[in-house]
Amino acid sequence: MINEPIQHLHTGSELQDWTETIENYIIDIKNKSGFASEWHARKGVKCKRLRHIWGLPTIIIPVFLTALENSRYHNIIIMSFGLAVAMICSSISQLFNWGKRSSDHFQAKSKYDDLYTDCEEVLAMDRESRRNPVHIMSQIKMHFDSVNTHSPAY
Repeated sequence: MINEPIQHLHTGSELQDWTETIENYIIDIKNKSGFASEWHARKGVKCKRLRHIWGLPTIIIPVFLTALENSRYHNIIIMSFGLAVAMICSSISQLFNWGKRSSDHFQAKSKYDDLYTDCEEVLAMDRESRRNPVHIMSQIKMHFDSVNTHSPAY
């Protein structure tokens, strides 16, 4: 329903009245924005968790190995293995860049929340106090398309 053209509502220079079809169109965009907001929140938390899982060993292992360095358990094989694991974890963390991905998902969530709120505000007004429905629908549709275009898909 969102991808349907909205030009058919404009009948020239006169203003269209608010109808249930127009309101349902905005409700549909509002619901899709709410769903997308929740999805990006979950993905943001997942990426943040992966960043911690792969990033913490790069901090903890060298600290642990430094403590072992002055003990009688100091062994070149243990030190080399520990540093190799820390390097692998660091490389994986840098390769997938979970910190930036998490941030991107939380920013997209915020933008979808803004769109959701805009739709709620329009629908909360009386029909008589709302602006031209064609203008509001195009504005909401362009905002929705813009957020979809700039949101991370992974």
